[in-house]
Amino acid sequence: MIRINLFPEELWKREAQKRKQFFAALGGSLVTALLLGVSLFHWWGTKSMEKKLRLAQEELKKYENILSKVDELQAKKEALEKRMQVVEGLMQGRAMFPQFMEHLVRTLPSGIWLTALTTQSQERELRLDLSAYSLTPDDITRWIRALESSGHFSAIDLGGVTAQGASANPTLQFSLRCTYKMVAG
Repeated sequence: MIRINLFPEELWKREAQKRKQFFAALGGSLVTALLLGVSLFHWWGTKSMEKKLRLAQEELKKYENILSKVDELQAKKEALEKRMQVVEGLMQGRAMFPQFMEHLVRTLPSGIWLTALTTQSQERELRLDLSAYSLTPDDITRWIRALESSGHFSAIDLGGVTAQGASANPTLQFSLRCTYKMVAG
């Protein structure tokens, strides 16, 4: 069969051209719409993330204020605990000194007199540095024996003994170190 075309070929070409232009415009519009949709999605996601970030930063500021108050209170608590430990230590040592003086005086012979007494407190012990005068060496020996037998004094260390005064009747100057410990009961 023979086909007879009554339309001129130029019309066919123009129609084909119009179709191509239509499909190209349609494709371009679809790509543009797709790009616009993706852009809007990203823009909306960015705005949403910015809002979440802003809310998180506001919450962080609120917690930073609370945290600074907590840190401040923690520092005050530590300072108060240190003060309380000092007061407890003083209260504990407060009862020790009258007892210590009573025990020391009980051991002291009549021929010895103290010129200096230095104490260093260590928990339930006192480290003592004593300077004294004695009329006789026997008084020094008697005192050391009395300290040892009391049960409260230990680590007794007699320092140098020097004679002073008239050669017929000199007084003896000496130093003594020991540790005093409270004994229960």
